[in-house]
Amino acid sequence: MMVFENKTVLILSQQDWGTMFLSKHHYAVELGKMGNHVYYIEGPNSDMNLNKGEVRIFSTEYTNVYFVKHRLSFPLYVKFKMPGIYNFLITRHIKKLVGKLPRKVDAVISFDISNTLPLPAFGNCSKILIAADDSKDKAAIEAAKGASAVLSIAQEYLVKYEGCGIPLYNLGHGVASYFINDIIDETINDRLQIGLSGNFLRRDLDRDTMLHIFSENPGVDFNLWGSYNYANSNLASDNDADTLKFIDTLKQLTNVRLHGQVLPRVLAVELKKMD
Repeated sequence: MMVFENKTVLILSQQDWGTMFLSKHHYAVELGKMGNHVYYIEGPNSDMNLNKGEVRIFSTEYTNVYFVKHRLSFPLYVKFKMPGIYNFLITRHIKKLVGKLPRKVDAVISFDISNTLPLPAFGNCSKILIAADDSKDKAAIEAAKGASAVLSIAQEYLVKYEGCGIPLYNLGHGVASYFINDIIDETINDRLQIGLSGNFLRRDLDRDTMLHIFSENPGVDFNLWGSYNYANSNLASDNDADTLKFIDTLKQLTNVRLHGQVLPRVLAVELKKMD
C-alpha cells in the first residue's frame, strides 16, 4: 500500500464539507497535515446553484485541503434506471472533474459506498475504499471494484467484501488527536452538566428515550452540540414533520441547551467542561 506523503489525494464522500466533521473530513485534514494536497469531492449536485456540468474548487481553513462541488449534466436518476448509460456518463463527468484539478491525482480514498462515483472512472492511480458505514445495498459491494483494499471500522462491515479478492483491514474507531489531552475543567457545577454530540436531525435516533431522560431530570442540564437546523447542516439529515416536532420539543425543554454545529476543536474543549 502506498505511503501518503507529498501526494495528491482525492477523498470521495456523499457528505458535504462543513462545520460538522465525520471520519472522511478528519481523514482529509490529517492527510493535509502530512504534506499531501487533498481534494474533498462532495456528492454530485450538492449545490444546485452550479450550472449543469460545472465544477468548483474551494479552499478551506486547513493547510493543503480543498473541497470540490460539482453538478452533473444529466439527472441522477439515470444511475438507477439505466446503469450502463450512467457508467458512461459518470466516467466522462469524472474525467472532466479531474481535469479541473491543478495536480495529477496519485490516490483516491472513497467513502462512497453508494458507488455514485465509481473508482474505475478515476483512471490509473491508487484506490482504497473505506466502508465506514454498513449497507445492505449491492452498490456497497460494487463500490469496491477497482480498489486495492477495503478498510472499515468494524469487522462485521467487512464480511460482504470477502469475495472481492482484495485485502480487508479493520481499523476500529478513532478520535482526532486534540481530544486526547489532560486539559479537563474540574469546576464543580451547581447543576450537573451532561454533554452529547451528534446529528440530531437523524431519524434513527431513539427520540422517545432521549426526551424521557431529559424531561424526567429537570435538575440536570443537557448540552447538545450538533445539527438541529436542516438548512445549516452539511450532513445527511431528515426534515420531515416528526423530526421538526422533535427539535421543537427540545427547544421547549428548559434544561436542554442546543449549541448547534461547532468546529471539532471547539467541541473537544466544550465536552471536557461537562460532568
